[in-house]
Amino acid sequence: MSVRDFMWRLQSLDVKVWVEGDRLKISAPEGAITPGIKEEMQRRKPEILSFLEVAGTVAALPPSIVPLQPKGAGLPVFGIPGHNGDVFCYVRLAAELGPGQPFYALQPPGLDGRRPALRTVEEMAKVFADDLQAFQPSGPLAIAGYCLGGAAAFETARLLAARGRTIALLALFGSPCPTALKPVPLAVTNARRLWERITHHMRTALSLPRGRRLAYLLGRASAVSASAASGPPAPADEAERSRIVLEDTTIAAVKAYHPGTFGGRITLYFPSEGWRGTEDRPEDWKRFATGGVDERIGPDGCNGDLMLREYVRDIARLFAADLERLRHEE
Repeated sequence: MSVRDFMWRLQSLDVKVWVEGDRLKISAPEGAITPGIKEEMQRRKPEILSFLEVAGTVAALPPSIVPLQPKGAGLPVFGIPGHNGDVFCYVRLAAELGPGQPFYALQPPGLDGRRPALRTVEEMAKVFADDLQAFQPSGPLAIAGYCLGGAAAFETARLLAARGRTIALLALFGSPCPTALKPVPLAVTNARRLWERITHHMRTALSLPRGRRLAYLLGRASAVSASAASGPPAPADEAERSRIVLEDTTIAAVKAYHPGTFGGRITLYFPSEGWRGTEDRPEDWKRFATGGVDERIGPDGCNGDLMLREYVRDIARLFAADLERLRHEE
């Protein structure tokens, strides 16, 4: 659940949240704040603070621009989120980089209820490039992409470079190369995952007493069949419906995307060394960057879902070093 969805959930419960200083203040009907919600609010406090801080300022900016940390004199970073469009995935990274590093996110159309989700990566990139051009009409640019947002970041950088802008840094955080989503690699990945599930359940069955093996396998088959028949749960509200549409549309767009070449360099931030040889095929990005690829490796145990959360301090150190190098090169 994104922070936006969580805030919508609180609103549906008539829970009001605001900021006084650096503290969250809450007004809620009796019984609305369950222990689970309270724990979630504590865990998400940095994201909620950022969400509330930017809510009153975004109206004056181009539609895609969300200021996560607008202060500071460094080269601003513009980050494109993953397939769910949650720009607040960058909140912890922006905080770790410190108050001197401006950081903006680029929110794709489809979440605000005013613009439909776009169906191609090229359309997304044009929206981002136009809004970036309006917001920062001159000077070098640092563009980032997270997970599947890496495809839109790559295409946005290509489009801006074609318009004559200097892309000082194109940073992709745990971004699968679109080649991984083409029909043959995807079919191989799905077949491997299916085989892994089958062998797991076969090993589990063989570890059981002989008389319970068949019942276990029949139970698993029944559970899979019931899950397929029931389908995903219905969205709870309009915000969740918008998010699901955006997710599905973005995944389809990246599947259909065929990257061109980018004349600059790409900096790939691997969650860990183990990500190199995975089905996400990150090293395929080398085929599309004529200026070359740099690799930054996160800590052991980190994966794409955790790199901007539990391991964000490690990733921020790598990213900050690259931003510092850019400052020395100016």
